Amino acid sequence: MTPVSSLLVAARRAAVLALGALLLAGCPRVFEETFTRCTLEFELEPDAAAPGEVVDAVGGPWTSAFDTRVEIAGLRADVISIDRTPECARCAECREESGCDLPGRGGCPTCDACADVCVECVETLTFEVPGDAPAGPTAVTVFNDRGGSRPVPFTVLGDDDTDTDDTDTDDTDTDLP
Repeated sequence: MTPVSSLLVAARRAAVLALGALLLAGCPRVFEETFTRCTLEFELEPDAAAPGEVVDAVGGPWTSAFDTRVEIAGLRADVISIDRTPECARCAECREESGCDLPGRGGCPTCDACADVCVECVETLTFEVPGDAPAGPTAVTVFNDRGGSRPVPFTVLGDDDTDTDDTDTDDTDTDLP
C-alpha cells in the first residue's frame, strides 16, 4: 500500500467515525412516561333489555360521548349521552385545586382531600342496545380516554323474553250460582 493510499484509507475511516459520532449525538433522547389507566366501574340499569332499548351505566369515570365506546356481545352500541349531577362539577374543581388531576395521573387516583365532595357525584352513561345483538346472557364493556372496564353481566332480551302473559284475564266467575 502506498503512503498516499494509506492516507486516503485513514481519512475515510476518520470521516466515517466522525459521521457516526455526529449521527449518534443528533439522535433524540427517548423518554418513557407512565400514565395511570382507570378501571371503569359501573352498574347497569336495567341489567336486561331488548335490542333498541336504552340502558344506563351509572359509574365511571366517564369522559365524553365522542371518545366512549360501549360494546355488548362484542357489538358497538350507540352512546346517547353522558350526564353528571351538579356535584360532579364541584368534585372536578376540588380535584384540580388539590392537584389530584395532574397530567399523567389520569384523574383516577383517590383524592382524599375531595372525598366528601366527590362521593356525591353521579355520572350516567346512556346507550342503546344494538339492533343485531343476539338474545341471551352476555356482557357490557366500556372504553374511553381514561381506561376500560371489566365485562359487566347483561342479558339481551329476545322475543321469548317479552312480557306476554297468556293467563285468562276474564273476570267472569263461572262458579257463581
